[in-house]
Amino acid sequence: MRTAILSTIERSDEGVSRAFCMLGGRPVIEWQLDLARDLGCERIICLAERPSPQLEHFRDRVEAFDLEFHAIGGPLQLARLVSADQDLVVIGDGVILDREALNGLLKEKRGVAVIPADAGIAAGFERVDASHAWGGLLVTRARVADGLAEMPPDSDTVSLLLRLALQARTPLVAMPEEWLDQGTLMLATSNAAVEAREVALLDRSAQSLSWFGPFVAMAQLLARRLAPGGLEHGPLVATGLAIGLIAGAIGLAQYAHTDLAFASLALAGFMASLAIGLSTLKSRLLGAMPARNIELLFNSLLDISIILLVVSPMGGGTSFQRTAIALLIVGLWRLAERAGPAAIAPLWQDRSMFAAILGVAAWLDALVPAIQLLALAALAYSLFFTYRARLTRA
Repeated sequence: MRTAILSTIERSDEGVSRAFCMLGGRPVIEWQLDLARDLGCERIICLAERPSPQLEHFRDRVEAFDLEFHAIGGPLQLARLVSADQDLVVIGDGVILDREALNGLLKEKRGVAVIPADAGIAAGFERVDASHAWGGLLVTRARVADGLAEMPPDSDTVSLLLRLALQARTPLVAMPEEWLDQGTLMLATSNAAVEAREVALLDRSAQSLSWFGPFVAMAQLLARRLAPGGLEHGPLVATGLAIGLIAGAIGLAQYAHTDLAFASLALAGFMASLAIGLSTLKSRLLGAMPARNIELLFNSLLDISIILLVVSPMGGGTSFQRTAIALLIVGLWRLAERAGPAAIAPLWQDRSMFAAILGVAAWLDALVPAIQLLALAALAYSLFFTYRARLTRA
């Protein structure tokens, strides 16, 4: 069993608890709760000077995950709460560590995370020895807490646990110094530092833009502009607009307004990309891996909508012919996504761009030739890169 030790004692430059500085719409200590859960902790022990509304809210968050919660004031209480057969996971007061970086660090082993001394001390971390500073995270056997019983009741519990873990020869686990520069690891020493971390995290999450897919790229840029203020309700609003525009496109197609239907679908694709972008930023900011479910859902909805728009009454050809053409073009787009280099894949993933092209073609009464040209282009692209890959392997 693993027990996490968190703290709300230390103060920021503004005089507020580091643990309750706000990052991405929630306090730093809730980010630490995510880390503790990732590390397999089943119980949370929180050091606090006194009861507070923030602490009660945090208790509710912990218990919502079916974890055991205790609030204590010092080392003597901690010594009574843990037993020697447990592991202690200690996270420094106000420490922010990216969950993705945590993978493999101390997930299935014990150790004291350290960083180079000069950089770590400059960032506000505690010195461990001549060469290292503590990186704000350690996992050790709970029996080291036996030494707390002999300490004064007003001692710094976290610092004592660090020293006791080092005395017990808990191995050092190095963290890259670059994590401090990248904002992967930091201390919430001030609101300004936390805000800088928020901006850096959002910028890093929004870097993967490709103008091969222009509508998707513009949606991602807009998502970054709306963050962080638009992250609370933005994904839901964008999702609702996307679904409404898809429904509108299908309705317009039934009344033979094919050009307007494709225009509506192009806007739906843009709103879907915006919803995906906002959801991804929100997931990263809240310390969770972005879910792919919304992306898979919208890709399927947009492809089905394109098929329905092509099959819908638009004059010329039988229903079977239109169905075959619709399935062919969507299938070739999906094939082209996988056939060529990953850098060019956004070209074939941008359904808004293709819907806009088909909308203009429908307005010019040239929808079928446009579909045929797009299908031939996707086929030629796929065959070229498939043949090239075989030559490379040979």
